[in-house]
Amino acid sequence: MIDAANPVQAAIYAALTADTGAGGLFGTPALINGVFDAAGVPEAQAMPYVTIGYFDSGPFRTFAKNGEDLQATLHVWTRTRGFKSGNAIGGRLKALLGDNSLTVAGYSLARSTFLRSNNVPDPQTDVEHIVITFRILLGET
Repeated sequence: MIDAANPVQAAIYAALTADTGAGGLFGTPALINGVFDAAGVPEAQAMPYVTIGYFDSGPFRTFAKNGEDLQATLHVWTRTRGFKSGNAIGGRLKALLGDNSLTVAGYSLARSTFLRSNNVPDPQTDVEHIVITFRILLGET
C-alpha cells in the first residue's frame, strides 16, 4: 500500500486551484488569496486563504481491491467579523470536493464526500476559522 497523504493533497490542490470560473475560488473577483499546506503558509499571507491538512486514515478494502479510507481537513482563514465570507468559501469547497471524484496518483478510485464543517471564532482577534472535513475513499490500481 502506498502512502496516500501526499497524492491526495496534490489532487485537492489541483482541484482547488483550477477553480477559476465565475464564482470560483480564483475567479474574478477571487474568493481567496491562495491554497497552502497547513504547515507552509507564508509569514505575511493576506487573508482569506485555505490550508490543506491534516489527514487521518485507515484501511479500505473491497473484495477486489485494497485502499485507504482517508479524512482530509481543509481550513478556511478569513479576517472579517462573522462567518459570511468564510461560509461562502466553505460552500465553494463543498461544491468542489463534496460527492465528487478526484484524480489521485496511484489510485484507480478516489471518491470524496463532505463529512462536516465547524466554525471556530477567535475571541482575541478578528480571524475567523472554518474547519471542513472530507472523506476520501481510495482504491489502489
